[in-house]
Amino acid sequence: MALLVAIQYRSGAFTADVAADNDEPAHAVTCLMVRDYIVQDFPHNPVTYARTYYAHYSKVGIGHWPPLFYCCEALWMLLFGRTRVALLLFVALNGALLLGSIFAEVRRRTSIAAALLSVAMLMMCSAFYPVLLGVRSDLLLALLIFWATVHGGEWMHSHSQKSRHRFCAFAALALLVHGRAAVLLFLPFLLLFAFPPRTPWKWVVAGLVLLLALQLPHVFSVSNPFRLRTAAFDAWMYLLGTERLATWPAILLALAGSPLVFKNGPTRPFWAAVASLAAAGFIFYVLVPVYWDGRYLLPTVTAVAVLAGGGVQVLLDALAKHGSPQRRWLIAAVTVAAVVVIGRAAYFSPAKPDLGYRKMMANCLLCGHSVGLVAGDATQEGDLIAEAALSDPTLSRTMLRASKVLAKSTWSGYDYRTLYSSPAQVLDYLDRAKVSIIVIHNASTRDDVSELRSALALSGPNWVSDDRTYAAQKVTVFRRPTQPGAAAH
Repeated sequence: MALLVAIQYRSGAFTADVAADNDEPAHAVTCLMVRDYIVQDFPHNPVTYARTYYAHYSKVGIGHWPPLFYCCEALWMLLFGRTRVALLLFVALNGALLLGSIFAEVRRRTSIAAALLSVAMLMMCSAFYPVLLGVRSDLLLALLIFWATVHGGEWMHSHSQKSRHRFCAFAALALLVHGRAAVLLFLPFLLLFAFPPRTPWKWVVAGLVLLLALQLPHVFSVSNPFRLRTAAFDAWMYLLGTERLATWPAILLALAGSPLVFKNGPTRPFWAAVASLAAAGFIFYVLVPVYWDGRYLLPTVTAVAVLAGGGVQVLLDALAKHGSPQRRWLIAAVTVAAVVVIGRAAYFSPAKPDLGYRKMMANCLLCGHSVGLVAGDATQEGDLIAEAALSDPTLSRTMLRASKVLAKSTWSGYDYRTLYSSPAQVLDYLDRAKVSIIVIHNASTRDDVSELRSALALSGPNWVSDDRTYAAQKVTVFRRPTQPGAAAH
């Protein structure tokens, strides 16, 4: 925990904007919304409060994403404060629990050297640091998937009801963090190859029904149907992404640890389940055509890192069988190398991007303004909204998004179109919405942003440019000389 917090501090995450990508502002605002609901409006209707909150800060993502991560962050902030530092400390806690779980479970079955190497292989993964430095649910998801995998292996091996209940509980919690936890649905069926049940036909039928259920939406889809060519491309991208994230040393060591999957003994359920998790990820992303990027592969990379520790143990055991006197020195070398890798990965962790909106807020950007409008790409708009929400627990301000009030599109940006056909209509909307300050990202070329610029250019003395003050943030700020009054919600 201390190491991960130090990494966050050194990267500047505690002072940088919550805008590493398009999703982080939505995660941060949603966590703040749940916390504020508990403090201000519980036990009244949460949907009504969420709608009110969205009207003020339109980056609420609950519903698009399941609620567990936001509820956990909200409870954490009740204890440690409503700040970006508290938000990030909870993410660091999830990362510490994940690394500690891997170390403990690998150590139980191998040695300290192998366990340290598993931790080092995961910390070498390039996807580990972006999810550590931002307000994201990926580390909590990877933690729950890991423990579901551990108990899933025990369940399929011993048919223990306790292990089955634990697997189901961790899988359900993971699904309440993110839908990508559906990868666990494939785990019991893949473990059939290692531990055949007494009535295999029931499992086979259940597996076929599951695959059919996952494919039906795409069989009848017009915009995104299932195609073999697309599935083959996704398979290649999954393998390529795993290779890039996990690195070749980890993959080679994981392959060296593959005999543990087939070696009879008390540790076999663990290794078989971890290997099945990697295979389950492959099947999920091939058969379910969903958008994904590198951090989505974190559970798979975790499985590779665990197997890499097993690979080291296989090599050490092989030396022990041959009576090699160098085994003790090799254990020491592996331990030192793992510690060096962990330290090097921590020291060279990347800095978190900072767009500068936090500094603008600290310099009283919105002081005296009850309604603002931000225009830019998804990250630029979301960042300012998140920063405004962090400084406004009582919903005294409203920050509008140009992509939502001057244009219309789906959540993912499809079917985009502008809502107004002339600059005069845009100016009329600004008057009706009581907007008194506008922040425009200079690099944005979206149609609604261009239309907004044209409207402001024709507005004469009604809007005054303040772009020299915020040139470092690459934005232009427009203010009304006279405030139009309070916001109309």
